[in-house]
Amino acid sequence: MYIIEKRISSDTAAAAAVEYAGLRREEVCCTLISRANGLYEIAFRTDWLKYDCYVDAQSAQVLGFSFEPIPDAERAEYHTGGAFRKTYGNIIAASK
Repeated sequence: MYIIEKRISSDTAAAAAVEYAGLRREEVCCTLISRANGLYEIAFRTDWLKYDCYVDAQSAQVLGFSFEPIPDAERAEYHTGGAFRKTYGNIIAASK
Protein backbone atom coordinates (compact mmCIF):
# COMPACT_ATOMS: atom_id res chain seq x y z
CA MET A 1 0.00 0.00 0.00
CA TYR A 2 1.33 3.41 -0.97
CA ILE A 3 0.57 6.53 0.98
CA ILE A 4 0.21 9.58 -1.21
CA GLU A 5 1.35 12.68 0.58
CA LYS A 6 -0.17 15.93 -0.58
CA ARG A 7 2.38 18.75 -0.67
CA ILE A 8 2.08 22.41 -1.46
CA SER A 9 4.27 23.81 -4.23
CA SER A 10 7.43 25.77 -3.56
CA ASP A 11 5.60 28.79 -5.04
CA THR A 12 2.89 28.49 -2.39
CA ALA A 13 5.47 28.09 0.38
CA ALA A 14 7.38 31.18 -0.81
CA ALA A 15 4.18 33.21 -1.01
CA ALA A 16 3.26 32.15 2.56
CA ALA A 17 6.70 33.22 3.83
CA VAL A 18 6.57 36.61 2.12
CA GLU A 19 3.02 37.25 3.35
CA TYR A 20 4.01 36.25 6.91
CA ALA A 21 6.85 38.80 6.76
CA GLY A 22 4.31 41.48 5.84
CA LEU A 23 6.02 42.15 2.52
CA ARG A 24 4.97 42.40 -1.09
CA ARG A 25 6.51 40.12 -3.66
CA GLU A 26 8.14 43.10 -5.40
CA GLU A 27 10.09 43.96 -2.22
CA VAL A 28 11.79 40.55 -2.01
CA CYS A 29 14.92 39.31 -3.77
CA CYS A 30 17.47 36.49 -3.52
CA THR A 31 14.95 33.78 -2.74
CA LEU A 32 16.40 30.35 -2.00
CA ILE A 33 14.04 27.43 -1.45
CA SER A 34 14.84 23.95 -0.14
CA ARG A 35 12.64 21.13 1.13
CA ALA A 36 13.40 18.42 3.68
CA ASN A 37 11.59 16.53 6.44
CA GLY A 38 8.17 17.90 5.51
CA LEU A 39 9.27 21.54 5.59
CA TYR A 40 10.21 24.15 3.05
CA GLU A 41 12.99 26.49 4.11
CA ILE A 42 12.58 29.85 2.40
CA ALA A 43 15.51 32.28 2.64
CA PHE A 44 15.01 35.73 1.17
CA ARG A 45 16.04 39.33 1.64
CA THR A 46 15.01 42.90 1.11
CA ASP A 47 17.34 45.87 0.79
CA TRP A 48 17.88 45.98 4.57
CA LEU A 49 16.91 42.64 6.12
CA LYS A 50 17.44 38.94 5.48
CA TYR A 51 14.78 36.42 6.44
CA ASP A 52 14.65 32.69 7.08
CA CYS A 53 11.27 31.00 7.20
CA TYR A 54 10.10 27.39 7.68
CA VAL A 55 6.80 26.46 6.06
CA ASP A 56 4.94 23.17 6.54
CA ALA A 57 4.95 21.35 3.17
CA GLN A 58 1.37 20.12 3.62
CA SER A 59 -0.51 22.98 5.25
CA ALA A 60 1.52 26.07 4.21
CA GLN A 61 1.58 27.10 7.88
CA VAL A 62 4.64 29.12 8.91
CA LEU A 63 6.31 27.17 11.72
CA GLY A 64 9.49 29.19 12.15
CA PHE A 65 10.51 32.70 11.20
CA SER A 66 13.54 34.91 11.83
CA PHE A 67 15.12 38.00 10.36
CA GLU A 68 18.23 40.10 10.87
CA PRO A 69 19.79 43.25 9.42
CA ILE A 70 22.12 42.86 6.45
CA PRO A 71 25.65 44.09 7.31
CA ASP A 72 26.78 47.14 5.32
CA ALA A 73 29.59 45.24 3.54
CA GLU A 74 27.23 42.48 2.41
CA ARG A 75 24.66 45.02 1.22
CA ALA A 76 27.33 46.86 -0.81
CA GLU A 77 28.46 43.59 -2.44
CA TYR A 78 24.88 42.75 -3.38
CA HIS A 79 24.20 46.13 -4.96
CA THR A 80 27.34 45.95 -7.11
CA GLY A 81 26.30 42.56 -8.51
CA GLY A 82 28.84 40.50 -6.55
CA ALA A 83 26.28 38.27 -4.88
CA PHE A 84 23.56 35.93 -6.13
CA ARG A 85 20.79 38.14 -7.53
CA LYS A 86 17.41 36.76 -8.53
CA THR A 87 14.10 38.31 -7.78
CA TYR A 88 11.30 36.39 -6.17
CA GLY A 89 9.17 37.07 -9.26
CA ASN A 90 11.74 35.45 -11.56
CA ILE A 91 11.86 32.33 -9.43
CA ILE A 92 8.06 32.06 -9.43
CA ALA A 93 7.95 32.53 -13.21
CA ALA A 94 10.70 29.96 -13.80
CA SER A 95 9.00 27.31 -11.68
CA LYS A 96 5.69 27.39 -13.57
